[in-house]
Amino acid sequence: MGTTIPEIDRKYLRSVQSELLSALCERINQKAAKILVAPEMSELDKFKALYQYIVDSDALVAQCFDDWRRSNLRLKVVMLHRNGLLTEEHLAHLSAETKHLLRAAPKSTERKWRVLQTSKTVYEPWHRYLPPHPAFFPTYKISFGKWLSSARRLSEMFPR
Repeated sequence: MGTTIPEIDRKYLRSVQSELLSALCERINQKAAKILVAPEMSELDKFKALYQYIVDSDALVAQCFDDWRRSNLRLKVVMLHRNGLLTEEHLAHLSAETKHLLRAAPKSTERKWRVLQTSKTVYEPWHRYLPPHPAFFPTYKISFGKWLSSARRLSEMFPR
């Protein structure tokens, strides 16, 4: 199995990309409408729930549809399948190699994604001011002593 999906699958997915995006947006809009008409929620709770839902939905649209290059299309196909956007009709048009990829991919990362989104790790104040590693930022020119003194000043200005 190569690092990209077959060209025929890429062309097919390109041709149905707008249909898949439309289906996802329809699903998002229906859920947003349900949030807005929920009688048991106050207006503020509706606003907060709708805002969080829109943020999560935006991330979902980005995961499925942003950056449809050949190198990323394998991941996009898996995300489309996980989110229920690829119907049996769509799957019938895909090659055996791509179907094998979908069978081999884990079924869902929703739980892991939610845990990552909701976990709030509490760090000591000095963790917030760690300098970037010089290997990643070769133009980083600050000594550790200067960084430490600025981190102390910042932790004094913004106590927890």
